[in-house]
Amino acid sequence: MSLCLKALLASRVTVSGARSDEHRCLAKSAEVLQLSEENKNLKKENEALKNLRSSRKSQNELLQKKVDEQEDVVKRMQEKIDLDEEVLDNRGPSA
Repeated sequence: MSLCLKALLASRVTVSGARSDEHRCLAKSAEVLQLSEENKNLKKENEALKNLRSSRKSQNELLQKKVDEQEDVVKRMQEKIDLDEEVLDNRGPSA
């Protein structure tokens, strides 16, 4: 085999290897880009879930405050009803 033919074959193998390396590099770059986008989207989703959790906590605290206020109103109303019943009981049958 002539030296020129050997050099030609060697250059083809080198070019073929370079193309193969280029394809692998492009595939890896595409995969990294896809994973980067997926990571970015997951971070946004995570942040939204954290905000939702915080919002739900605030809403639960507000609702608990309203419940406490309503329980206090009911307690005061019951005390008034009890006092009114005592007054009615003390007036007796002469009324």
